Amino acid sequence: MHNEPQPISVAIVQRGEQYLLLRRAPYLRYYGGFWVPPAGTLFNNETVAECAVRETFEETQLRVTPIRAGKPFISSQGERILRVNPVLCELVSGSVKLNSESSAHAWASLKELWNFKLVPSVPEGFESVGLNVPSKAKQESLF
Repeated sequence: MHNEPQPISVAIVQRGEQYLLLRRAPYLRYYGGFWVPPAGTLFNNETVAECAVRETFEETQLRVTPIRAGKPFISSQGERILRVNPVLCELVSGSVKLNSESSAHAWASLKELWNFKLVPSVPEGFESVGLNVPSKAKQESLF
């Protein structure tokens, strides 16, 4: 049986030189306890930018504006296949107030990303929107 990839939008939220990460609640089926940017499933007739803005607000209460969409890519989570649509967004206003999908949040520089237990596709999403994520090997050699 062929599974069509589920389209999701991922909001790479930028505040200066830092980017928002959310720790997925431990009870979630896929990657509970891992760190990700805000993300979610596209609704009918919703653009990837609209979805990124909506999901960021639903998950954090932050207001963001989309800057640019990255190149979509395919990722799998167990039997679930995702079409990931990253969108670089800029923080406009608000203070983080998490919903039940997340247990913590952090703002991290690109160099600090490897300090977090990331969902494996997260670096690809950052690079898709034009951000240069240092490789893990390079990062480890800095210490």
